Amino acid sequence: MPIETPNLDDLRYSRVVEELVRRIPVYAPEWTNHNDADPGIALLQLFAYLTEQVGYRLDRVPDKARIELLKLLGIRLAPARAATSQVAFFLSKPMATLGFEVPSASVVTRRSDTTVTYETDTALDVVPAEVVAWLSTKNPFLWDLLRLDEVGTTEPAPSDAELPPKVPTPDCTWLTLGWDGKRPRAADLPLEPAPLLPPSSTGVAHPWLWVALQLNDRRDAGFLGVEVTLHVVLDDDEAPTATADVVCGPILAPGEVAPAPITWLSYVDRDTGRVRPVPGRIVDETDQLAHSGTIRFTVPFQLGAPTSWADLRAATVPEPLDACHDLAGALAAVVPNGSAVDLTGFHAALATALSGSPPVLVPPKPAVGHPLDPKLRSRAPSRAGSASGRCPPTAPGCESATWASTWSA
Repeated sequence: MPIETPNLDDLRYSRVVEELVRRIPVYAPEWTNHNDADPGIALLQLFAYLTEQVGYRLDRVPDKARIELLKLLGIRLAPARAATSQVAFFLSKPMATLGFEVPSASVVTRRSDTTVTYETDTALDVVPAEVVAWLSTKNPFLWDLLRLDEVGTTEPAPSDAELPPKVPTPDCTWLTLGWDGKRPRAADLPLEPAPLLPPSSTGVAHPWLWVALQLNDRRDAGFLGVEVTLHVVLDDDEAPTATADVVCGPILAPGEVAPAPITWLSYVDRDTGRVRPVPGRIVDETDQLAHSGTIRFTVPFQLGAPTSWADLRAATVPEPLDACHDLAGALAAVVPNGSAVDLTGFHAALATALSGSPPVLVPPKPAVGHPLDPKLRSRAPSRAGSASGRCPPTAPGCESATWASTWSA
């Protein structure tokens, strides 16, 4: 905390004059004219002015002494410089925008305050893509929440008690929506951060993070096939610098082991509908979302959204009761081949088959759809998660996060 300057003398001109005038009857009772026109009062006012100046200089001694002591340590006061701030640019129509450059020295003004203006200190390439939602899932496939691997292995069909009471729902055993793109607004995320990995109300860990994008998927739009940087800002953490140099690979000494490749960043291939790892080199300064930083990679040309969504449970219609099957078996046992029908045996077999039938029909069960809101299904998702299925590490005190909605090329 800053050192507060002590107030060694708080006497001011008006107070000094008032105190001196009050003492006149004690020391000079014959002095009765206390108006400003009296020469004696004029002298008192002059000395009061000088007293105030001495007190001001006395109070300035600690600041001066501190500055001189810092100079002895080689510390000098920094020169005056302009105030700095971070500015986020939002695209009104990402799906219809082409990549463009924000030149340096561009003037930025707050809409509610026209007296404060800023200028950008560097040029920035903006790509036509914005983060519009993120969510987490229990299993590594978003469109089929029960699927466990690429082979097609799935979880057992959930029971009625395990299914969500309604669909769509933002939270269930298999899926939790962290941010829907509406509440809070993207512009309010720095002040109202949304949870990056929201805990599920069912207590099930969701290690797979999905980020949904709105983008212009034209080949010449300036996003697909372009090397971009995603700026991740965690709450109560230092914000990444947009102008920081790209980190080069480490220089390994003889016998030193190279770091493991980044395999936790994937995307949905729109041609095959499968999850594939992002190709090329990936620079991750967040340590798998453990702290604020940037993730730099080349956007695949096949980035897209899933085309089909699997229900949590298909509609089931119970088969009607069929006593004929049991009846045929019973008749085959009591009627030998080539013999006449024994009415007594037929009657007994029929009574046995009918008595063994359940008295009440099982009602049909409707299908339980995918819990994700259909409005969010058309966004192009990319996946971030651990290859072993464990949650990405999160730094203590950084349970909430905001994602910068501006991507830079």
